[in-house]
Order: sequence, then structure tokens, then C-alpha cells
Amino acid sequence: MPDARRDLLFVALILLLVDAVAAALLIDVYFPARRDEALARAPAQLSLLARDRQNALAGWVAERLADAKLAASLLSANAAAPDLLDHYIHSYGYESALIVDHAGTVVLRRGGNDTDAATIAEFVRRPLESDAWIDFRRTAARKPKILTAARFANGFIVFVTNPYDYVYPLFSTVDAASRTGETNLIGLDGQWAVGLTPYRYGAPPPMTARAPMPSRTAAQALARGERTIRMIDRRGMPVIGVVKSIPHTPWVVFAKMDEDEVIDGAAGETARLGQLFALVSVMLAVTAFAILRSRRMHKMRAAEGQLARLYENTTTGVLVMQLVLDEKGLPHDHQVVDMNPAAARFFGVTAGDEAGKRSADAPYLQWPPGIRARNYKVALTGGADEYEQYDAASNRWYEIRAFSPLRGQVAQLLTDVTQRRKSEEAVRNLSARVLRVQDETQRRIARELHETVAQSLAGLRMNLGMIEQAAGGDGQTEIVEESLTIVDHALSEVRTVSYLLHPPMIDDAGLITSLQWYVEGLQQRSGIATTLDAAEDVGPLPSHLETAVFRIVQESLTNVQRHSGSTSARVAVRRTGDVLSIEIADEGRGLPAALRDDRSALLAAGVGIAGINERVHELRGTLHIQSSEKGTILTVSVPMTAEPHAGESLATAGNP
Repeated sequence: MPDARRDLLFVALILLLVDAVAAALLIDVYFPARRDEALARAPAQLSLLARDRQNALAGWVAERLADAKLAASLLSANAAAPDLLDHYIHSYGYESALIVDHAGTVVLRRGGNDTDAATIAEFVRRPLESDAWIDFRRTAARKPKILTAARFANGFIVFVTNPYDYVYPLFSTVDAASRTGETNLIGLDGQWAVGLTPYRYGAPPPMTARAPMPSRTAAQALARGERTIRMIDRRGMPVIGVVKSIPHTPWVVFAKMDEDEVIDGAAGETARLGQLFALVSVMLAVTAFAILRSRRMHKMRAAEGQLARLYENTTTGVLVMQLVLDEKGLPHDHQVVDMNPAAARFFGVTAGDEAGKRSADAPYLQWPPGIRARNYKVALTGGADEYEQYDAASNRWYEIRAFSPLRGQVAQLLTDVTQRRKSEEAVRNLSARVLRVQDETQRRIARELHETVAQSLAGLRMNLGMIEQAAGGDGQTEIVEESLTIVDHALSEVRTVSYLLHPPMIDDAGLITSLQWYVEGLQQRSGIATTLDAAEDVGPLPSHLETAVFRIVQESLTNVQRHSGSTSARVAVRRTGDVLSIEIADEGRGLPAALRDDRSALLAAGVGIAGINERVHELRGTLHIQSSEKGTILTVSVPMTAEPHAGESLATAGNP
């Protein structure tokens, strides 16, 4: 990940963490505190609104009760009833005025007839403690009316007022600063607390039976004068309100407001604080990112300086090349982009003069087809590669690590490994010589054992045979027979050792017969079921090649016997053109999992496989090892015309 993106991601994560903590504090601590403060202040504001309506309505109620009491006193003084009623209707705006006897019968009606006699009779029969009272009623036609009554000697005087003319206007005005604030007039009607004024939301008829608040709450407000309540209103919204009673009436003023509006201020303040905090945090994040970038750039410049010094002073050559593409976008050549002083010394050139040169301009750019394909693949795919290459111009070997710094470019790190290659080749030559000396020594020892010790043991056995024939006593015969047995065993062991050191038949009968003899002997000695599959066209081979192949099979089967735990083995010898292939396979436990490729197996191998590898290398062949938990297969391929070599030129030694 680029450094800038990593810095930005780091700052973003810190910003998210800080914002999350701040949001949690605002939501869980600050906002609840501000909300509670707002809810605590709301009742005082609503109380002012309710008191304003309460005072206005209380004065109006007092006037109506005073009118009723005065009219009752005048009627008790035998005032002319019709004239008195007409006077009140025309002077004080009553809708109608009635005189009702003690039985509830309307004796005299002046004004309108909207209020039915049954409603009037029910109203005056209601037991009240005072001589004058006032209350809402609905007529038989479900029209709201305000009735005011007072007692006099012959009955009751009742004034009927239309609430739309005098009461409802008091509650129609709403505080302009409030979206949901309103005041309602609530009355107690038996067990009900009913609305006496039209609703602000919707238009149900006044004096609805739908309870705007619990009747118990309204009754407590009438008894105590004022009460703060929180409830769910008819819209299903949580509200907070203040209830104030109207003196001399069973009414209360209910001033309320949605809790959402009450806490809107706290929510808005919290939101503004959150926005401010977010802005500050973003500014801090930008500052932190700038500081990180500045430090990173400082470190990058320092690192670039170090890399530049390393590039100039390292003993490892660095060569950067750009692919040259044809019209189809395919690479057909390459040119130098840059090289460091070490690479210039390797190739005997001046670094500043090489930029732009192509393969035709410099010998060190003329790659073999295989190397060219590998380098082009690295440049196009962005991969990496590692190999060793011989430079004929300087007569030196280089270990090359290739990678792609940019698409279409390939960079090579060159290390001079000429001395190491010389040392390795010297070791190989010495190993080959040791193997040849070992084979010659074994051949000589085997010949000596066969021609001297074996012949002496054979003569000794003949003499013991003659002694056995001449012996007269049983005791002597047993001793001679035991000696013959010992001699036979010694003779067999000497011949076996002689054949293992160098089977004499390989010089006379050839490789295949010798391998068949060895396989049969191994099967008898170890119990491992071993088969030999040899092609008929293998034919006679050079003596050194037959000896080397025999030793390879011998050492491989010895490893099978000692290490694999297999109960069977298979040897196959094939010829393909001028190449001889030998395959030795078993069904044992296989090599450890970490050593199952050619390189690891050869590096970690013991003396046996190392010896096989040296013999194969001496014959300019190849060795491959495949191993799994199901067994191991060792495959050797050697040219049939291979000659043993004690040395080779540096240019051809292991050239890929």
C-alpha cells in the first residue's frame, strides 16, 4: 500500500474513532442533559400561556355569574320578567334567556330556541352548592352552549351563551413561536374529562367524549389549582402540559406542547455542537495528515539519498532496461535506461554513454533467446526471475536477479560469481577424479580378492577334502567337515564382496547382465521384491558409462534398503536416441515434505545421493527426484556418448 494512502487511512481511522467517541458523548451525555433542562423549563412557559387564558376566562365567567345573580335578585323583587330578559339579551349578547320553575319546566323563554327544554331542565336540577353556576352543555342537536343559572324565589333564571362568540376566540390564538403549542378548555362531565373547545388538529365537534386527558388529572387540577403532566395525546404524540382550574367552574385550562418541539432546541444545539466538533476534527485530521506527510517526505528524501549512495557505491551491478515494442505492442528489442558504476565496470563501459543503446549496440545486451524471453516476461508481467549467465565479452559469470520496477522495464542486479563457479568446478573435477580412483581401486581390490584370496580358499578347500577322505576316525571327520563349512562360507563372502566392489561380469557380459545379477542378489539378501526392466536396444556401452550406471543403480537400491521402508523396488533402463534413461522407484515413506523438490533434496542429501549427483554431472547428465508419501522416483538421463572429464572451460561449465 502506498505511504500516502496508508497515512490517509490511519488519519481516517483516528478521525472515525474520535468522532464516534464524541458522538457517543453528545448523544448519551450532553443531549440528555440539555433535553432534561428544556423539559424542566417548558412547564414555566406553558404556565404563563395557561395563566393568560385562565385570567381572561375567569373574568368572563365572573361577569356571567354576576349577571345571573343580579337578574335573580331583580326577579325576586318582582321585576317584569319579559322586559328584564329582553334587556339582558340585547345589552349583554346572550343568545337566549329563560325562567324555569323548580320542577325544571320552562316558564318563559326569550331569544333563540336552539337550547331544548330537556337540556335546560337537566342543568337546573343538577345539585350545586352555590346560588349561581355556569357550565357547558350540548343540546339535543349536539350544539355546544354555555349555560349560566341563578336561583330566585320562584325558580331559576338561565342565560344561554354561544361559546363561538365569547369563549372559543380566547383559545383560537396560538403563540407564534410554537409549532405545536395550544390551549384547550377541559370540563368534567361525570367520570369523563371532555374537551370543551375545538381541537387545533382536525375538526371534531366541541365537547367530544374523547378524553383529552385522564379525568383524574383534571379533577386533581380542579382541587389543587395547577398541575404539570406528561402524556400521550390524541395524535399519539408525547406532550408536556400545564393544567390550571377556572374558579367557580368545573373547567380547567390545559396548555400543552409536543415534547419533540420542547427538545428541538436541545437537539439543534447538540447537532450544531456535533457539526462544530466534526469541523474541528476534520481540520485536526488534515493538519495531522499534513504533518505525517511532511515527516514521511523527509524520511523518503533521506531514504532516496541513502539509495542513491548505495546505487553509486555498491559492488552489485544494476542495469535498467526498457522494452522496445513493435506496431502490435509486442517486444522486439530492449534499450538501456540506466546503469550504476559497478555495472559499467563489469562491462568495461562508461555509464553515462550507455543510455539508449540497444542490443545491436553492445555485446552485453545480446542475450540468448531463452534469457531474452525470461527478461521480457519479467518486464511484461511484473514478476521476478533469477539465473546465472556467462558474458563472453568479459569471460565472466554473473548471478542475475531480474525484476520489473515499472511495467515494460526490467532491472537486473548483477553479482560476479566467476570465482565461485571456478571453485565449484574444481570441486566437481576433484569429486569426479575421486570417483574414478574409487572405481579403479574397487576394481583392483575385487580382482585381487578373486585371484588371490578366493583362489587360496579354493585350494584350502581341496586339501581339506582330501584330508576328509583320508581321515579314519569319526571325530576327525567332524572337524574336517566343520572346517569345510567355514571355508565355504568365507569363500562365498569373499566372492560377494568382490562382486559388490566390481562385478567381474560387467567387463565380459555387460551392464544389463550385471544389473540382473545384482538385483537378484539384493532380493535374496534383503527380501525386497526388486524387478529390472531393461530395453533390448540398450546394447553395449562404453566401459566408464556402464560402470557409472551400475554404481548409480547400486547406490539407489542401497538407499531404498536402508531408508525407504519399502517392500518393493523397480529399476528401468531405457534408450531414447542417444540418451540413456535410468529410473529407480520404490513404494516407501518418501523424503520429508520439506525436501521433495530437486533442489532441496540434493542440498539436504546424504553421501549416497551426493555421489549419484557427482557421477551424473561427470557424465553431463541430469538427475531428478520425485518424492511423496507414496514413494520416491529417481530419474537419471545421460548422453550415451558422454566422456568423463577432468575439467571444462569456464564458458561451458553449467551454461543454461
